[in-house]
Amino acid sequence: MRTRGPTAETPKGAPGQTTASDPPVSPSPSFPSQSAYRSSPFPFFSTSHPPFKPHLSIALQPVADPNDCLRFLITTTWSSSAHRQGISIHRINLLRTTSNKKRKDSHESTRTHPIRLTGPLAAKRGEMNYSRLNSSSPVGRLRNLTHSRTLRSSSTILTICFCVLSIFILSWILSSSKSINSPSWSVFNQINQFQPTPTKNPPQKPIDPSQKFLVRDWSIYLGWNNFRYTIETGLLLAKLLNRTLVLPAFTYSRACEYDENECTALTPILVNGVSVDVTTLSNRTWYPDPKPGTHTIKPELYLQYGKGWVLPIEKMLDVDHIIATWGHAIKLGDFHKLTNPDPSFHAIGVYDGTWNTDFNLNLSYRKLPNAMFTNFSLSMVDRLPKPIKPLIDRQKQRRPSSSALITQCESTLKILEANVPQKRDNIPSPEPKRSKQDLPNWDISEIRGNYIAGKLAESDNPLLESCFASNGFRSAYGYGMLGWWMKAPYEPIKNIKRLKNMVGWWDELHKFDEQILHIEGELHNGFPPGQMIWTSLEGRQEFERLVRSAIRPPQWYHNVAARLEKKMRARCGGRSWVGAHMRRGDFLAFEWAANNITNQWNEIKSNTLAGANLLQSRPDLLKPTNKQFGTSLEPPHVDDPIYIATNIRAKEEVQYLRTKHVVLLSDLLEESDRVELGFSGKYMDTTSILEQCLLMRAGYFYGDAHSSVDGWILNRRVFYGISEEVTKIEYLKQPGDGK
Repeated sequence: MRTRGPTAETPKGAPGQTTASDPPVSPSPSFPSQSAYRSSPFPFFSTSHPPFKPHLSIALQPVADPNDCLRFLITTTWSSSAHRQGISIHRINLLRTTSNKKRKDSHESTRTHPIRLTGPLAAKRGEMNYSRLNSSSPVGRLRNLTHSRTLRSSSTILTICFCVLSIFILSWILSSSKSINSPSWSVFNQINQFQPTPTKNPPQKPIDPSQKFLVRDWSIYLGWNNFRYTIETGLLLAKLLNRTLVLPAFTYSRACEYDENECTALTPILVNGVSVDVTTLSNRTWYPDPKPGTHTIKPELYLQYGKGWVLPIEKMLDVDHIIATWGHAIKLGDFHKLTNPDPSFHAIGVYDGTWNTDFNLNLSYRKLPNAMFTNFSLSMVDRLPKPIKPLIDRQKQRRPSSSALITQCESTLKILEANVPQKRDNIPSPEPKRSKQDLPNWDISEIRGNYIAGKLAESDNPLLESCFASNGFRSAYGYGMLGWWMKAPYEPIKNIKRLKNMVGWWDELHKFDEQILHIEGELHNGFPPGQMIWTSLEGRQEFERLVRSAIRPPQWYHNVAARLEKKMRARCGGRSWVGAHMRRGDFLAFEWAANNITNQWNEIKSNTLAGANLLQSRPDLLKPTNKQFGTSLEPPHVDDPIYIATNIRAKEEVQYLRTKHVVLLSDLLEESDRVELGFSGKYMDTTSILEQCLLMRAGYFYGDAHSSVDGWILNRRVFYGISEEVTKIEYLKQPGDGK
């Protein structure tokens, strides 16, 4: 019996974190022919083979029974022929059995006399009779019904009536379900878990006018983890505005792990510059929609790598868990069922991610231009801060009793004014040098550039705020540059912004009363984690709860990752192990990685070695991972192999890593694992999720701050209660080359 991997939720021992019970994991689709499933891992997604259709053959055959009773065996076979819809009866063999103990005719031959009906066996002479059996075995002593024997007519008539009735019932079922179980519908339903509403159902009631939706133009051309980030921010904004976010139905995978034809046989591929006329498609329901008013999909340079395979969002994200734990979200298919009077209507959205205005129907609608939110000289906050009395009233003269405090405030404001216009990279970051008795709000080292670091990032300070207000400044909770790059809650800080440059999401949008509020265009590059900073600590903590607990991968990734972790542990002698992310490929073009792989490897090696030494000195840091996943409590050795998650595909670079005692995904992942992953086992974006689930189980993880891949690993490890001491994220340096 297969053992399921540890549940990805309900972190055991994670302080202060609670989640709703996990929804049950949907079982993998079952199919009539298990042998066919084993021979091809993904037969249900293949476009080259028609779907299975039932073919019933009824054979009534003898079974030896000491009670001289008749038994009938009815067998059902399945045919893969799309044209074979008939049901034929091959033959009915009536055999009478006798008690072995009462008969001793050990050498008497046994013969069957089939009552022949129509069927494909009618033309085969070799099957008119069974072979003679002269042995002394029990089967050999079976006696056939002969013409001289009295046939048990009542049993025969009942059996034939039962068979005829079964044929009529099965034919009625096949004919009545044909319209919604056509080949394209069948495959699409399996991929997208879309269940058409029966046409006999009464029409849906009109939607409640008080229910309001938020829709976005999704940046589906991005890599999965950046796209995930835009979903996170959409959910955060929907809750802030008390609206329901209409989730995207699909994304694109940018690479195939196999020959491209194999991936294209499972789901459509779009290629930049190659138009697709949807009116000519036999499998139209697999494809996204053209733009409203047209019938042609025209991908024009929006796919990052020139091509992309359509992937249902449920293959990447546990959508049901989001709806159950966070709320404020609805699947696109459910939105159609709720708002569209046609129960058979189905669409997965426009191919470029923009909102399809045809979905609006009679609902009130407002589009908000992208320019409202992309002026980066302004600061987007969740809500504008509440008014506060300034420490220094510029309209009045200074009060002598407060001169010392005011002088201190003026000194702080002078430092602040001098640093705000400068970029963070050009501002030194000296270590704090003060005693615990010093007031942190007045320490120069706490005010660097346009943000505050240290204890102030975790608490309010009314005195400092009133000082800031004297010159029109206010502070807001956010994250440092490492968090910005990963789009994850990391390196908490406080930003200092001019109040006049703050724009509140809630303040700008809550006043609109339309049922559909549409935020136009892309909101990704240039935005911080959450696409905002927060004027209260509670607001930032709400974002952390969302991305750490509600956003999780589907369970089947964890099931396979649990097995891979055991294999990795075995390679380390049963001990815990160290993992790292080595991003190259596209990072070379952006100069975010060393051109020379040796330099990048040396950086990773030195940090993972430090991680192994840390666990040797503090094995208690392994307890949360062990409690959650059942991993080893024994720390790794410094000479144990290192697991490397990487997008490296160049043969020479792979060969280089092979000389460094590393383990890659291909060393652990077997074909049986890919079969369990099913549809998700073919694409690079989905196997990347598998690696993320594996690295969540590492004793020590070292990641690259430039990559949003590491952001999800970080979020989930924190959710499981794993210390950030054993999750190190930094910019990978490039000694000798790179920038």
